[in-house]
Amino acid sequence: LPKSFYEALYRDAAAAKAIPRGWMLYAATYRAQLQWESVGEQLEMGNIVTSYDLEVFQPKANVTIALGRENVHPVDDRVSLDGEPIDVKWLEGGEGFAFNVEQPGRYRLELELQPTTRTIASREEIDFRIPTIARSRLLLRYPAEALGIQTPRAVGQSTQAAPGELQLELGPTTRLAIQWPVNQANASVSSDVETAQLMWWRIRPGSVVLDVHWKFKSSGQPLREIRLVTDPRLRLLPLSPDAPVAE
Repeated sequence: LPKSFYEALYRDAAAAKAIPRGWMLYAATYRAQLQWESVGEQLEMGNIVTSYDLEVFQPKANVTIALGRENVHPVDDRVSLDGEPIDVKWLEGGEGFAFNVEQPGRYRLELELQPTTRTIASREEIDFRIPTIARSRLLLRYPAEALGIQTPRAVGQSTQAAPGELQLELGPTTRLAIQWPVNQANASVSSDVETAQLMWWRIRPGSVVLDVHWKFKSSGQPLREIRLVTDPRLRLLPLSPDAPVAE
């Protein structure tokens, strides 16, 4: 091992052991609820109670939360830190909001959000930008008889805690999205779907190509549509003639 390389590694290791500076978000929880509208067979989304676990490492830290405002609005602009209201400054361009924390320590940041619902084809959805945090989770409540509820941008596991209660690990996603049918009367009956995924990495000088093959098997209703959500950093290539979609 060259001496210069060893010394560089030693300096990097020493720097890594230094006291961290600034601040860090280490967990996020979003509590949402779908409920029946007063008239008809449609669901509506209520406000989303949001909490972030924050650690500050230095005095008078300026913290910025990258929460988008394009499809969501804070309720009465109320934001609290450990239960105490604080003043925040919403940044231009919808890049989030900022605030100051006087002393180092761990804090709980809370605010209530009113999402904007939009209709796309036969489905309604909410979709807005959230901070990228590995330990992000969604706690979703909905009528137990409701069908067709999806969270297309989540990358973690989901747990059905009870009928009408879903705990979902969002993972390091950049957006929170929930979808449901416009009319529950036309929603298809849910069924268990077995999925097999085969991946083949082709690594070449200057490029990496991933070939994926899926097999879906439904134990209930026939599958009419399959939606695949991909990482935006990947560029999708067109299907080749010898790779068709078949039953």
